[in-house]
Amino acid sequence: MAPGSSIITFNYDVALERSLAKHEKWDVGNGYGFQFLANRPPSTVKVYKLHGSVNWFKSPVYDVPPPVIFTRDLQMLGFETLVDPRVGANAMGVDHSGRLILPNPRKRFYWEAFWEPLWKAGAERLREAHEVFIHGYSMPPAGVRARELLFENINKSAAINVHCRRTSDRIAAEFVDNGFTRVNAFPSIGFENWVTSSYAREVE
Repeated sequence: MAPGSSIITFNYDVALERSLAKHEKWDVGNGYGFQFLANRPPSTVKVYKLHGSVNWFKSPVYDVPPPVIFTRDLQMLGFETLVDPRVGANAMGVDHSGRLILPNPRKRFYWEAFWEPLWKAGAERLREAHEVFIHGYSMPPAGVRARELLFENINKSAAINVHCRRTSDRIAAEFVDNGFTRVNAFPSIGFENWVTSSYAREVE
């Protein structure tokens, strides 16, 4: 990931952040696209998790973003000494309803004060992109808002590279139908092979 790159994901797990943090390309201070902790080094790569994350919680006492992140989860990300000052010794209640957007047709944005700015930030990053890689996301018809995010914010002249196995050709055709002019489908190149080939080019 080059400096200034952005990842937009609908997954809940923290594998991306852990790997990026290990390689000193991501910091929890502002790496999620919002300010979590002040006085931290800026992330060279941002990860926008538009359906939420397993390590985000909503405080029932403070309805103000950002989400709470417990010490145990900061340690899992590799930040052994950090503590969310709102949590202290982890002795507080949390509200599970606001931290995830569940994958059903009637997605609910219960915590709009947090979700709306995050989705807008993701849209801004897409508008700035010259090249977009779509990995492992089938763009289901039920994901109306996610599809609108992609089709309505990416510049029509940006390069779209689709690596989604058997759905690659169908997704590429949808981008073409929506007016995109530089669309490439790679149904035979999975994520692991793409990473390997990208790394090989970088080393060369």
